[in-house]
Amino acid sequence: MHQATVSEPLVEIRADTRVTAVERRRDGRFGVHTDATSVAPADAPFDVVINALWEGRPAVDASLGIQPIAPWSHRFRAAVFAYAPGISFPSAVLCTGPFGDVKCYADGRVYLSWYSAGLLAEGHAIEPPRISAVLERSRREAVLQGTLQSLSRYLPAIQLFEDSRTVLEVHGGWVYALGQGSLADSTSTLHRRDRFNMTIDRGYISVDTAKYSLAPWLAHRVAELVVFG
Repeated sequence: MHQATVSEPLVEIRADTRVTAVERRRDGRFGVHTDATSVAPADAPFDVVINALWEGRPAVDASLGIQPIAPWSHRFRAAVFAYAPGISFPSAVLCTGPFGDVKCYADGRVYLSWYSAGLLAEGHAIEPPRISAVLERSRREAVLQGTLQSLSRYLPAIQLFEDSRTVLEVHGGWVYALGQGSLADSTSTLHRRDRFNMTIDRGYISVDTAKYSLAPWLAHRVAELVVFG
């Protein structure tokens, strides 16, 4: 997908840019506002704006008066990443309430997570509580050790990563969902990730990306809306 995007002459990529708001102009077109740290401020005006942000989408929606249709949550989750082509075992998902998973990709990349070790911040305001999600060294180490120890109880082969001195890195990101509560609670609305929406308002399209697996279908649907209305 990355290669297709960069090779498309009609697509102009603006990286290192944080969109803060969208403004509807008197002529019906849109202005897009960015913060002072953005390398490439957006030009204006635009006929159509698609808000498919993974982090901060509700805040940009709110600049046009659009609110989420149900209670929502922002969760900052951290996990362990590695490149270990010499270590291979089946991928697995452990459904133990708050879950863990192991993903071993064909190119040697590895992803390890344990929910309770990696959940570092949670909020229910329009903006995520970013100040609570800073990954300083001590938190990275806590996530790393908590993840490895918890997964090792079920998958002893996890110990191979430490024994082989594989470089293990901890990274994190925000997860937005229409839902709240603990994953340990079977009645939590976070378990209903099939409930997501797309807001369409006179050229402004806000896409709740929900789960990564839905991205191709959502992209196709948005393209149809832009082309055919």
